[in-house]
Amino acid sequence: MVADSGRVTGADAAKSLTADLTGGLELKLVVTDGGDGIDHDHADWAAPRLTCA
Repeated sequence: MVADSGRVTGADAAKSLTADLTGGLELKLVVTDGGDGIDHDHADWAAPRLTCA
């Protein structure tokens, strides 16, 4: 894992993450249960961008 947003709820503003993917072969965007069970958990990766520096 190279980045983690921490727990985010519907009341939170959108978060931006930056991660160094050098040498990586696969990118996984994962949502988990947030520690309170699996009901109503979802994610929205609106317009994700990968850039090379």
